[in-house]
Amino acid sequence: VAPLLLWLAGVLLIAGCAFGAIWTLGLRTGEQPSVGLAVLAVLGLIGLVLIFMLAGLFFYVRLLLATQAIVIEGCGAFEGLRRSWRLVGQSLWRSIGIVLLVFLMASIVSYIVQLPMLAVAMVSTFVLKSLVLSQGLNALATYGALILILPLQFIIFTLLYYDLRVRKEGYDLELLAQRANP
Repeated sequence: VAPLLLWLAGVLLIAGCAFGAIWTLGLRTGEQPSVGLAVLAVLGLIGLVLIFMLAGLFFYVRLLLATQAIVIEGCGAFEGLRRSWRLVGQSLWRSIGIVLLVFLMASIVSYIVQLPMLAVAMVSTFVLKSLVLSQGLNALATYGALILILPLQFIIFTLLYYDLRVRKEGYDLELLAQRANP
């Protein structure tokens, strides 16, 4: 209930800043708009959006390894979320860096794969006047990029999962002990 109330309070703050920006820009009737208040409201709106983006990144990274915990360890859904939260724990900044590098790499690969196909789509739109062909080529480029990128992301995040288990729990020593005493 508490996270829902915090989310609702944040949404109300953003809506209030947006309403304040519109209100002070002069959409009221008969009054002179206040530029200073409008700038303040817009800056408040931008600040709140940035805060929510950072909070979203924080929760995304902390809960990123839930899929691996569920599949590899056989946890339930909520236990997988708890497991991911605990694993990332002290390695939050390192994990954020890895996630940002993975998304940067994914963006670069995506652009490299999509650019030639999008160029052909643009030519087909102007030369052949075929919007359907253009949209089909755009979809093909997007799905082609996803087919290349998503498995790589899951591999990297699974390696991060094992890395955190080795660093926090001595998982490699546990495997050696199991092999020594079957």
